[in-house]
Amino acid sequence: MRNFPIVIVAAAAAGTATLGCRHAMPAAAEGASSFSFVAPPPASRPPQKKAGPPGVAPLRREVVVPPRPIGTLVTPVYPRAALARRAGEAMVGVQLTLGLDGRVNDVTTSLAALSSPGPLAGEFRAAVEEAVRQWRFHPAEIRQIETVKHAQGDYLHLAGTEKIEWRFDVQFRFSASGAVVSDGAK
Repeated sequence: MRNFPIVIVAAAAAGTATLGCRHAMPAAAEGASSFSFVAPPPASRPPQKKAGPPGVAPLRREVVVPPRPIGTLVTPVYPRAALARRAGEAMVGVQLTLGLDGRVNDVTTSLAALSSPGPLAGEFRAAVEEAVRQWRFHPAEIRQIETVKHAQGDYLHLAGTEKIEWRFDVQFRFSASGAVVSDGAK
C-alpha cells in the first residue's frame, strides 16, 4: 500500500475580540488545516495473471496504478463561525471516491479516520467537502502488461489500460492559533 506523504497548511483570518484573560485570542485569530492520506485499500479487483508453462514467467499480468494528485491539493479553510466561537481543534475523517475522470465523485464518513463530534462538526465537514471538490487526480488504472518473447531477449509490452474508480480515506485536522498573554501584558 502507498501512503501519500502530503501535508499542506492553509490559514484563514477572522477578527475576534480580546477578552483580557490569561489565554485570550489575539485580535486577528487564525485557523489552519492540514490533511494526511490513510493507507488506501486494495484495488476493487485483484490483479490477474495468465500463466504460461510451469517455471516460465507469466505472459500477461495486470498492474494496478493508484491515482496521483495533479498539482497542489487545496486545504479546507477553518470555518469563520468556529473561529468566532473559539472552537479550537477539530478532526474530520472522510472517504473519497474518485471517478474515471480523476475528480471526487462522492464524500462519505470514513470508518478508518476519526471525526470530532460537536456543535460545529457540520461547518468543519462542509469546509472539507468544499476543498476536496476542487481536487484533481490522474485516475487510477489497471495496466495489462505482456511479456513478449523475442530472439534477442524477452521484453515487456503495455497491451492496454483500463481506468477504474478508487476509494481512499483522508484525515483532516483543523487548529486555531492564539496567543498566551502573561499576567502583566495588556
